[in-house]
Amino acid sequence: LEIEKDSDEVDDDLKELLQDQINSAKLVLKTKNHLPLKGEAKIFFSSNQNDLFFNPELVIGPVTIPAGELNYEGEVRESNFSCTQISVNHQELQVFTAKPFYMAGFLSFPGTNGQTIKASAGDYIKVTSYLELNIKSKKD
Repeated sequence: LEIEKDSDEVDDDLKELLQDQINSAKLVLKTKNHLPLKGEAKIFFSSNQNDLFFNPELVIGPVTIPAGELNYEGEVRESNFSCTQISVNHQELQVFTAKPFYMAGFLSFPGTNGQTIKASAGDYIKVTSYLELNIKSKKD
């Protein structure tokens, strides 16, 4: 599944921090999976929307997303949560200084290895992400 393209931009103060003072960051990717399938997610970032899927400046993943907990009939009885932290260096963070920068994603599902499952209209997957920044002291 292709996750729809979107764009965003950071304010000028954060852009300056990204360029001059932020050494690295952790991208935190949290998932809640209420699907009977495990999956893999990739998130793409680029300053050029035409390069987003074919030549992105930053790729996060693939990140494994565990399947929901199944009951004996192969239906999801409980969501499965995961949290992945990925290090991003100063150079990779520069994609976020573009006005705007573009993002999109891709979800893939490798299959069930012959296990019978039942998907329902109420099954879903939720992906949330954010950056934790490591800022160095400004020089005088």
